[in-house]
Amino acid sequence: MLLSANHEAENCPKCNTMACNNVGIILSLHDTERQKKEMEGNGFMNKKSFILISTITAIAILFGTVKNYAGTKVDDVIKLQNKSYRKHKEGIVIFQHRKHQGEYREKNPKLFNSTCGDCHHDEDNKPLVNLKEGDKVKNCIECHKKASYIKGKKAKGLSKEKRREYQANAMHDNCKACHKKFNKKKRLKSKDKGYAPNTCKTCHP
Repeated sequence: MLLSANHEAENCPKCNTMACNNVGIILSLHDTERQKKEMEGNGFMNKKSFILISTITAIAILFGTVKNYAGTKVDDVIKLQNKSYRKHKEGIVIFQHRKHQGEYREKNPKLFNSTCGDCHHDEDNKPLVNLKEGDKVKNCIECHKKASYIKGKKAKGLSKEKRREYQANAMHDNCKACHKKFNKKKRLKSKDKGYAPNTCKTCHP
C-alpha cells in the first residue's frame, strides 16, 4: 500500500498491516481485500450475464435457422377452407396432397411434368419445377387476393388473367384443367373407377 508523505502510518492491530489514519480514513488491507472481492463479484456477475445472453442468442439463432430450413409445413390431407372467405357456399374440398405428390404422380408420370410445379407456379404462371418438400411456399390467396368466385354476367368480358385474380377461379382453373386432362387421357367417365372429380358435387361434398 502507498501512503503520501503527510500521512501518519501505523500497523493494523488485526493483521499487522501498514495502514493510514489521516483524517479518520483507514485504508487497511482489509478494505483493499473487500474491494477486490466486490470487483471479482461484479466480474463474476458480468461473466454470468455474458454466458446467459450468449446462450439465449444461440438458441434464438438455432430456432431461426430451423424455422427457415423447415419452410412451409404441409399436411398430407388439406381442407381447402380459407379463412379469407366470410362464408363458404359450397362444401369444403378435401385435398389429398400426399397422394397427388406421391401415388398419383408415380402411377401417371407422363401426366405430371414435375413433382410440385404442376400446381405451384410463380407470378408469371411458370411451374416451380425446382420446388422441394419443406421449401417456403405462398398460399394461393397471397397472389389471387380476391376471396370470391366470379362467374356469369360479372365475369363476362374479363380476361383469363383478370378472372384469376379471384382465388376460387384460380383454384378451379388449376384443378379442373388437370383433372380434365387426366380423364381424357385415361378415357374415363364420371362413373368410372379412378375418375378425377370435375363437377361441383364430386368435388364439394
